[in-house]
Amino acid sequence: MTHDADTCNWGSDVADVHRRPDRYDVYTHPPVPVDAPMHQLNRAELNAMLSRVPVEPDDSTDPIWKKGVQEGRAEGEALFETLRQNLTVAEYDSLLDDLPLSDPDLVTKRLKAKVAEIAAKTNYAAVPAPAVQQVRHLLTVGPSKVEIPATADASIGIVGDRYVDGGSFVLDIPDTTPAIWGCGDDVLWAEGEGAMIAGPQGVGKTTLAGLLVRGLLVGGEVLGYQVKGGYRVLYLAMDRPRQIARALRRQLGDLDREVLAEKLVVWQGPPLSDLAKQPQLLLGMAYSARANVVVVDSLKDAAIGLSNDEVGAGWNRARQALIADGGQILELHHTRKSTPGGDSSSAVDMIYGSTWLTSGLGSIIHLSGEPGDPIVKLRHLKQPANDVGPLEILHDGSAGSMSLQGEVDLIAMAREAYHQHGTGIVAAAAAARMHETDHPNKNDIEKARRKLEGYVKSGRLRRNGKHSQTGAVFYAPTGPTPL
Repeated sequence: MTHDADTCNWGSDVADVHRRPDRYDVYTHPPVPVDAPMHQLNRAELNAMLSRVPVEPDDSTDPIWKKGVQEGRAEGEALFETLRQNLTVAEYDSLLDDLPLSDPDLVTKRLKAKVAEIAAKTNYAAVPAPAVQQVRHLLTVGPSKVEIPATADASIGIVGDRYVDGGSFVLDIPDTTPAIWGCGDDVLWAEGEGAMIAGPQGVGKTTLAGLLVRGLLVGGEVLGYQVKGGYRVLYLAMDRPRQIARALRRQLGDLDREVLAEKLVVWQGPPLSDLAKQPQLLLGMAYSARANVVVVDSLKDAAIGLSNDEVGAGWNRARQALIADGGQILELHHTRKSTPGGDSSSAVDMIYGSTWLTSGLGSIIHLSGEPGDPIVKLRHLKQPANDVGPLEILHDGSAGSMSLQGEVDLIAMAREAYHQHGTGIVAAAAAARMHETDHPNKNDIEKARRKLEGYVKSGRLRRNGKHSQTGAVFYAPTGPTPL
C-alpha cells in the first residue's frame, strides 16, 4: 500500500491517518509481487521494492531506508515505513511496544539495527503489517519528527474516512437488501454483513461453502437462489486442508485453471497467530491475498477458546474490521455437542461459543441431520431480510452436490385447499406444513404469515379482507374473489 506524503503534515501536531484503497479490486500495491515469491527476487529488486522506487542499477552501499530519505521523507519516517512494509503485524507491534520513546537517539539506533537485519535476509517472505488507517502520534526521532501508530489496535482504527454525514448514512441505502446470495427479499447472505453456516459434523457445511465459492467466482445459483459472482476469494482451509481440497475439486474441477489461479487464493492450515487475539491479522491476510471475500473453514481453527466472551469479542472485532473495509466474510462453525442433530430447536443458542460470535452476524444458516444423511434440513436462524425456508436438501457429499428436496409450496397448498374444500389456507396451517408439526408456535405462525403476505404482494396469492377466528385466509388466484 502506498503512502501519500502530500496528505500528511509531518511537521505539525495534527494527527493523520493512512489512506487505504477504496475497494479491494483496485488494490494496486500488493505487499509482495503476485507472480514471484520474495525469495526469488535479487537484492536490487528487493531494495527497490522496500523503498518504493524503480529498479535501477545501483552500486551504492547505503542502507535501504536511505532511498526513502532521497524521496523526500524524513529519516525517522523512512525507517518506520521500511519496517512497516517488511514485518508481520505481530513483529511490527512488538517493535513499537519495546521502543524507548523517551530516548530519541536510542530509538533511531534500534530502528536502523532492525532495518539492517531485514536487509541481510535474502529469502525474507513475511506478510507486511497492513497500513490501513493507522492512527498516529507525533514522535521526535533524532533531528526529525515522525508519527507512529498509537497502539497495536490502531492499525485497524475506526476513525478518519469512515465518517459519513447522517443524510447519506440514512437515506442513500438501497430500497432492498443487496444480496451476495439470495433473490429479492429472500436473502441468505447480504452484502456488508457476515454470514455463518453452522451445524454438526458431516451434514454438508463444506459442501455448501464450496458451492457458494463457485458462485462467488463465476456466478450461478445455489439451492435455487442466485449467487453474485466476480469476487476474488481467500479460502482459509484450516480444518483438514487435504479434505477441503478434495471437496473443492468435486465442485470446482471443471473450471479453467486460470480462473482458479486468478480468483481463488487458499491458506492452508492454522493462521500465523490467533485471529481473535490479533484482530488486525484477518484484514491483513485479505489485503495480502488481494481478496474481497474471506471464507473461514472453520471458526474453531481461527481462534482458541470460543466459549470465552473475550475471545468472541476479539473475533467479532476482526470480522467487523474486514467488513468495514469493504470485505465480505463467510464462516463455517459447529453447534453445541449437547444439541441433537434433529430439528427440535431453531434457536441461535445452539451455536457453540460466546454470544459475540453470532451477535455480529447478519445471517446464520443452520444445517441439521446425522453424519452422512442423504437429506438434511436448512433453517435460517438469523436473517437480514425475509426468513428463507426451512428447506429439505438432498446432500450428496461424494459428488459435492446439494439440491432442494420437498420444499413446501404454499401456493400449491392454497390451490389444493380451494379445489378440495372451496376455501384457502391460514398462516397456522401453512406453519404446520412448513415445520412438520401439528402444533406450530407463535413465531413459526408469524413467519408463515409473512411469507404468505409476500406472495400477496407479488400477486401470486390473494387475501380475504375479512379475518376468520384463525386469521386471514389466503387464496390461490383460481380461488374466490376476495372481499
